[in-house]
Amino acid sequence: MWRFLLLGTLCLAEEYTVESQGLTWSVHAWAPKSAGAPVVFVFHGAGGGGKLYLERNGWLDAAKANGFAVIAPDGLPARPRLDAAFLTNPRLWNGGNLNAASPRARIDDAVFFDALLDDAAWRFQIDTKRVFVTGHSNGAALSFLLAVKRRDKIAAIAPVASLPCVDGATRKMPALWIIGKKDPLVPFEGGESTLPWGKRTTPPVEPSLLKWARANGCDAETGRVVENGVERRRYCGIVEAVIIDDQGHGWPGGAAAGLRERTIGPSTKKYDATREIWKFFERSGSPR
Repeated sequence: MWRFLLLGTLCLAEEYTVESQGLTWSVHAWAPKSAGAPVVFVFHGAGGGGKLYLERNGWLDAAKANGFAVIAPDGLPARPRLDAAFLTNPRLWNGGNLNAASPRARIDDAVFFDALLDDAAWRFQIDTKRVFVTGHSNGAALSFLLAVKRRDKIAAIAPVASLPCVDGATRKMPALWIIGKKDPLVPFEGGESTLPWGKRTTPPVEPSLLKWARANGCDAETGRVVENGVERRRYCGIVEAVIIDDQGHGWPGGAAAGLRERTIGPSTKKYDATREIWKFFERSGSPR
C-alpha cells in the first residue's frame, strides 16, 4: 500500500507497508530519485512513531540536503494485533529488553529488519553496502541488537538514550553512542526510573559503554574533548561517545516529545543529534 504524507502541496515522504512474520508494519520513507544512495534506518522510541523523526527531528531535511535515503518504520504495539495507544498499547521494538512472556517479545524484529532492507533495496535501489542504523531509547536498543545479529548487513550504528541489552558485536562496527547526563529514564549513574508504563532499574552507563567498546576491539579510551557542556570520547577510532550535560531523554536538538520535563528531563539545542549522526555515518563509510 502506498500513500503520501502532505504538507500543503509539498510531498514530504512516502508511506507504505512491509509484511513480516504474518504481520504488517507501516513505514515512512524518503529517497532520492537516483539509484545507489546510502540509507539510514531510524527506529523511534517506545510509544512513538517514525513520522515524528522524519518531520520533527530533522531526518527528512537531512536526507534531502545530503542525498541519502531515510526509512523510519512504526514499531508494532505491545499487543500486536490490537490498535496502538501510547499509554495502554505503545508501539515497541524487540531490542532484547522486553518481558520474554509478552506477545511482543515473540516477534523477531531482526527478521523484520531483513524484510525492511530487502524491500528498500527493491523499492529505492539503495546502496546495500552503506546501510546505517540509528534509534532512540527503545529503538536504540534495537540498533544495538541489529549490530550483533545483522552485523554483516550494517555499516555503522548510532544509538541515542539507551543501553545495549545484548552483548557487543563480534565484528568491529563503528558506533556513535549519544547519552544525556540528565536523563531520568536512563540515569547516567544507574538506578530506578519511572516510565509512563511503570518502573525499571537501569545499570550505570559507564560500564556498558566500556564493555561495548571492548567488544569492538577498543581496550581503552583514546581521546576526550569537553566543549560547551558536550563531552566527546573516542575509543580506538571505532566507537565514539557523546555525553551531553543538559540533555534528558529527548532527541538532542529535536522537537519536544510531548512529555513533561519531570518525566523525561530537560532538552538542549547545543547538540544536533541528526546532523552529527549523519556526519559520523559519512565518515564511517563501508567497513564491510
